[in-house]
Order: sequence, then structure tokens, then C-alpha cells
Amino acid sequence: MQKKFNVVALFLGLLAGGLATWFQPYREIFFWGMDYRLVMVLAVLVFSFLFKLVFRHETVKVASFIGSGAVIALIFRIMYDVFRDFTAHFEWPMEITLFALLAFASSFVGTYLGELINWSKKAGTK
Repeated sequence: MQKKFNVVALFLGLLAGGLATWFQPYREIFFWGMDYRLVMVLAVLVFSFLFKLVFRHETVKVASFIGSGAVIALIFRIMYDVFRDFTAHFEWPMEITLFALLAFASSFVGTYLGELINWSKKAGTK
């Protein structure tokens, strides 16, 4: 049962990272009028918050799997772009580091907000 939650959390991270990176044209920062990293941060924050709120799974694992999924989606996009054009993504280590910091920070914020809501519901029933 635990593996099922981990796979779902990883898939949600892949979805959040995929929304931000795969539909964005190459060499453009803005996506839907916003920076693509902001789109990813908002998607990861919402997905991790809702996952924690609904399933009440372990907080650190939820944040780790959702953040990892977003970073994996970016790595797949970088590999795809480099396959198409070898001169693309010369600064990929910095790109992945920045993306990972944003993804993990927003996923931890989302899961701890979900944990706070669950805690306040529990405290209100006593």
C-alpha cells in the first residue's frame, strides 16, 4: 500500500514538472504569461498540499517524492532538447540545481501546510 502512495506522489511531481517544462517553447522563460518556474512552484505546492490533505501520508516522503518527480521531468526535458540540438542547455547543472531548490522548497511548504490543516482538524475535534 505504501508503494502505491509513493508512485502516486512521484507521478504528481512528474505532472507538475511536466506542466512547467514540456509545454514551454525552448529558449523562452514565459509560459501562460508567467515564468515557467513559477508555474512549477504553484503546481507542486498545490499537488503536495492536496495529497497530504487527502491521504495523510508521511510528510517528508510526500514532499520528497513530489519534488523528485518535478526534477525528473526537467531532466527528461533537458535530455530531449540536447538530443534535438547538441548546443542546448550548456548550463544544465545550474538549471537543475535551481529547479530542484524551488521544487523541494515548494513541496515541503505544501505538505507542511496540509499537515497543519490536518493537525488543526484533529485539535478541533477534541
